[in-house]
Amino acid sequence: MKEHFSLRGRTALVTGAGRGIGAAVAKELATLGCHLILAGRTAERLQAVEAEIKAEIKADDNQASSSSIDTLPVDICEKEWLTALCDQDDAIDIFIHCAATFADYGPLEERTDEEIRAVIETNLTAALRISGALLPQMKKNNYGILLFIGSRAASLGAANQVLYATAKGGLEALVRSLTAENARFGIAAHLLELGLIDTERTHESMTDSTRRRMAAGTPAGRIGTPEDVAAAVRYLVSPDAIYLRGITLRIDGGMGLGLAPTNEPR
Repeated sequence: MKEHFSLRGRTALVTGAGRGIGAAVAKELATLGCHLILAGRTAERLQAVEAEIKAEIKADDNQASSSSIDTLPVDICEKEWLTALCDQDDAIDIFIHCAATFADYGPLEERTDEEIRAVIETNLTAALRISGALLPQMKKNNYGILLFIGSRAASLGAANQVLYATAKGGLEALVRSLTAENARFGIAAHLLELGLIDTERTHESMTDSTRRRMAAGTPAGRIGTPEDVAAAVRYLVSPDAIYLRGITLRIDGGMGLGLAPTNEPR
């Protein structure tokens, strides 16, 4: 049996950490003992996640975690907070970009410039900017892990969510290009391509009937959970994934499989 690994001495930045997938990822990383920087728009949500993590660690007598946590209530599309963060002495070793936003549901021709800007900047531009700011120190340390939350909307296409699908598609190109440029420096970049995940955001944007229909059409027979995503993150930051570079890992319950027509059995 392999020993439990630790990320003590490492620092992880998680965007979109105030709820959903980002919060689940933060909680998973906390069990590994790394220092956490939780970034998001709402201070109260970040503080709630911090309190939950600390309570879970305190309640678990077998918990070997020594995680420390900083909350960073910011608009990740701004530049000032990132400059200040990179000016600090502690290097950031792991970056997980969970922050995301959608435009209103509807055809592309009805989308406004403001919606275009918000969706592209949050999902893609922020990922580019933050990665670029963190890479120099990662190269210096010959260590870095960059993980991005993508979507099957990008590879399958998403009618009435063209902006979101396009931005998420850009993340796949980002991962491939980051890998080509930086893998030799001990830096790994990966994309987690998600199907429908059971989060507050998906509850807000979808009807219950749509969610049930999508779950029924998924080979796994259910939609995913934030904890499913966090488990994949745990693997990708582990020593077991040390040789992986530039992968796209689908976490979708088999979404899209089995749709090709087949002959009826004779």
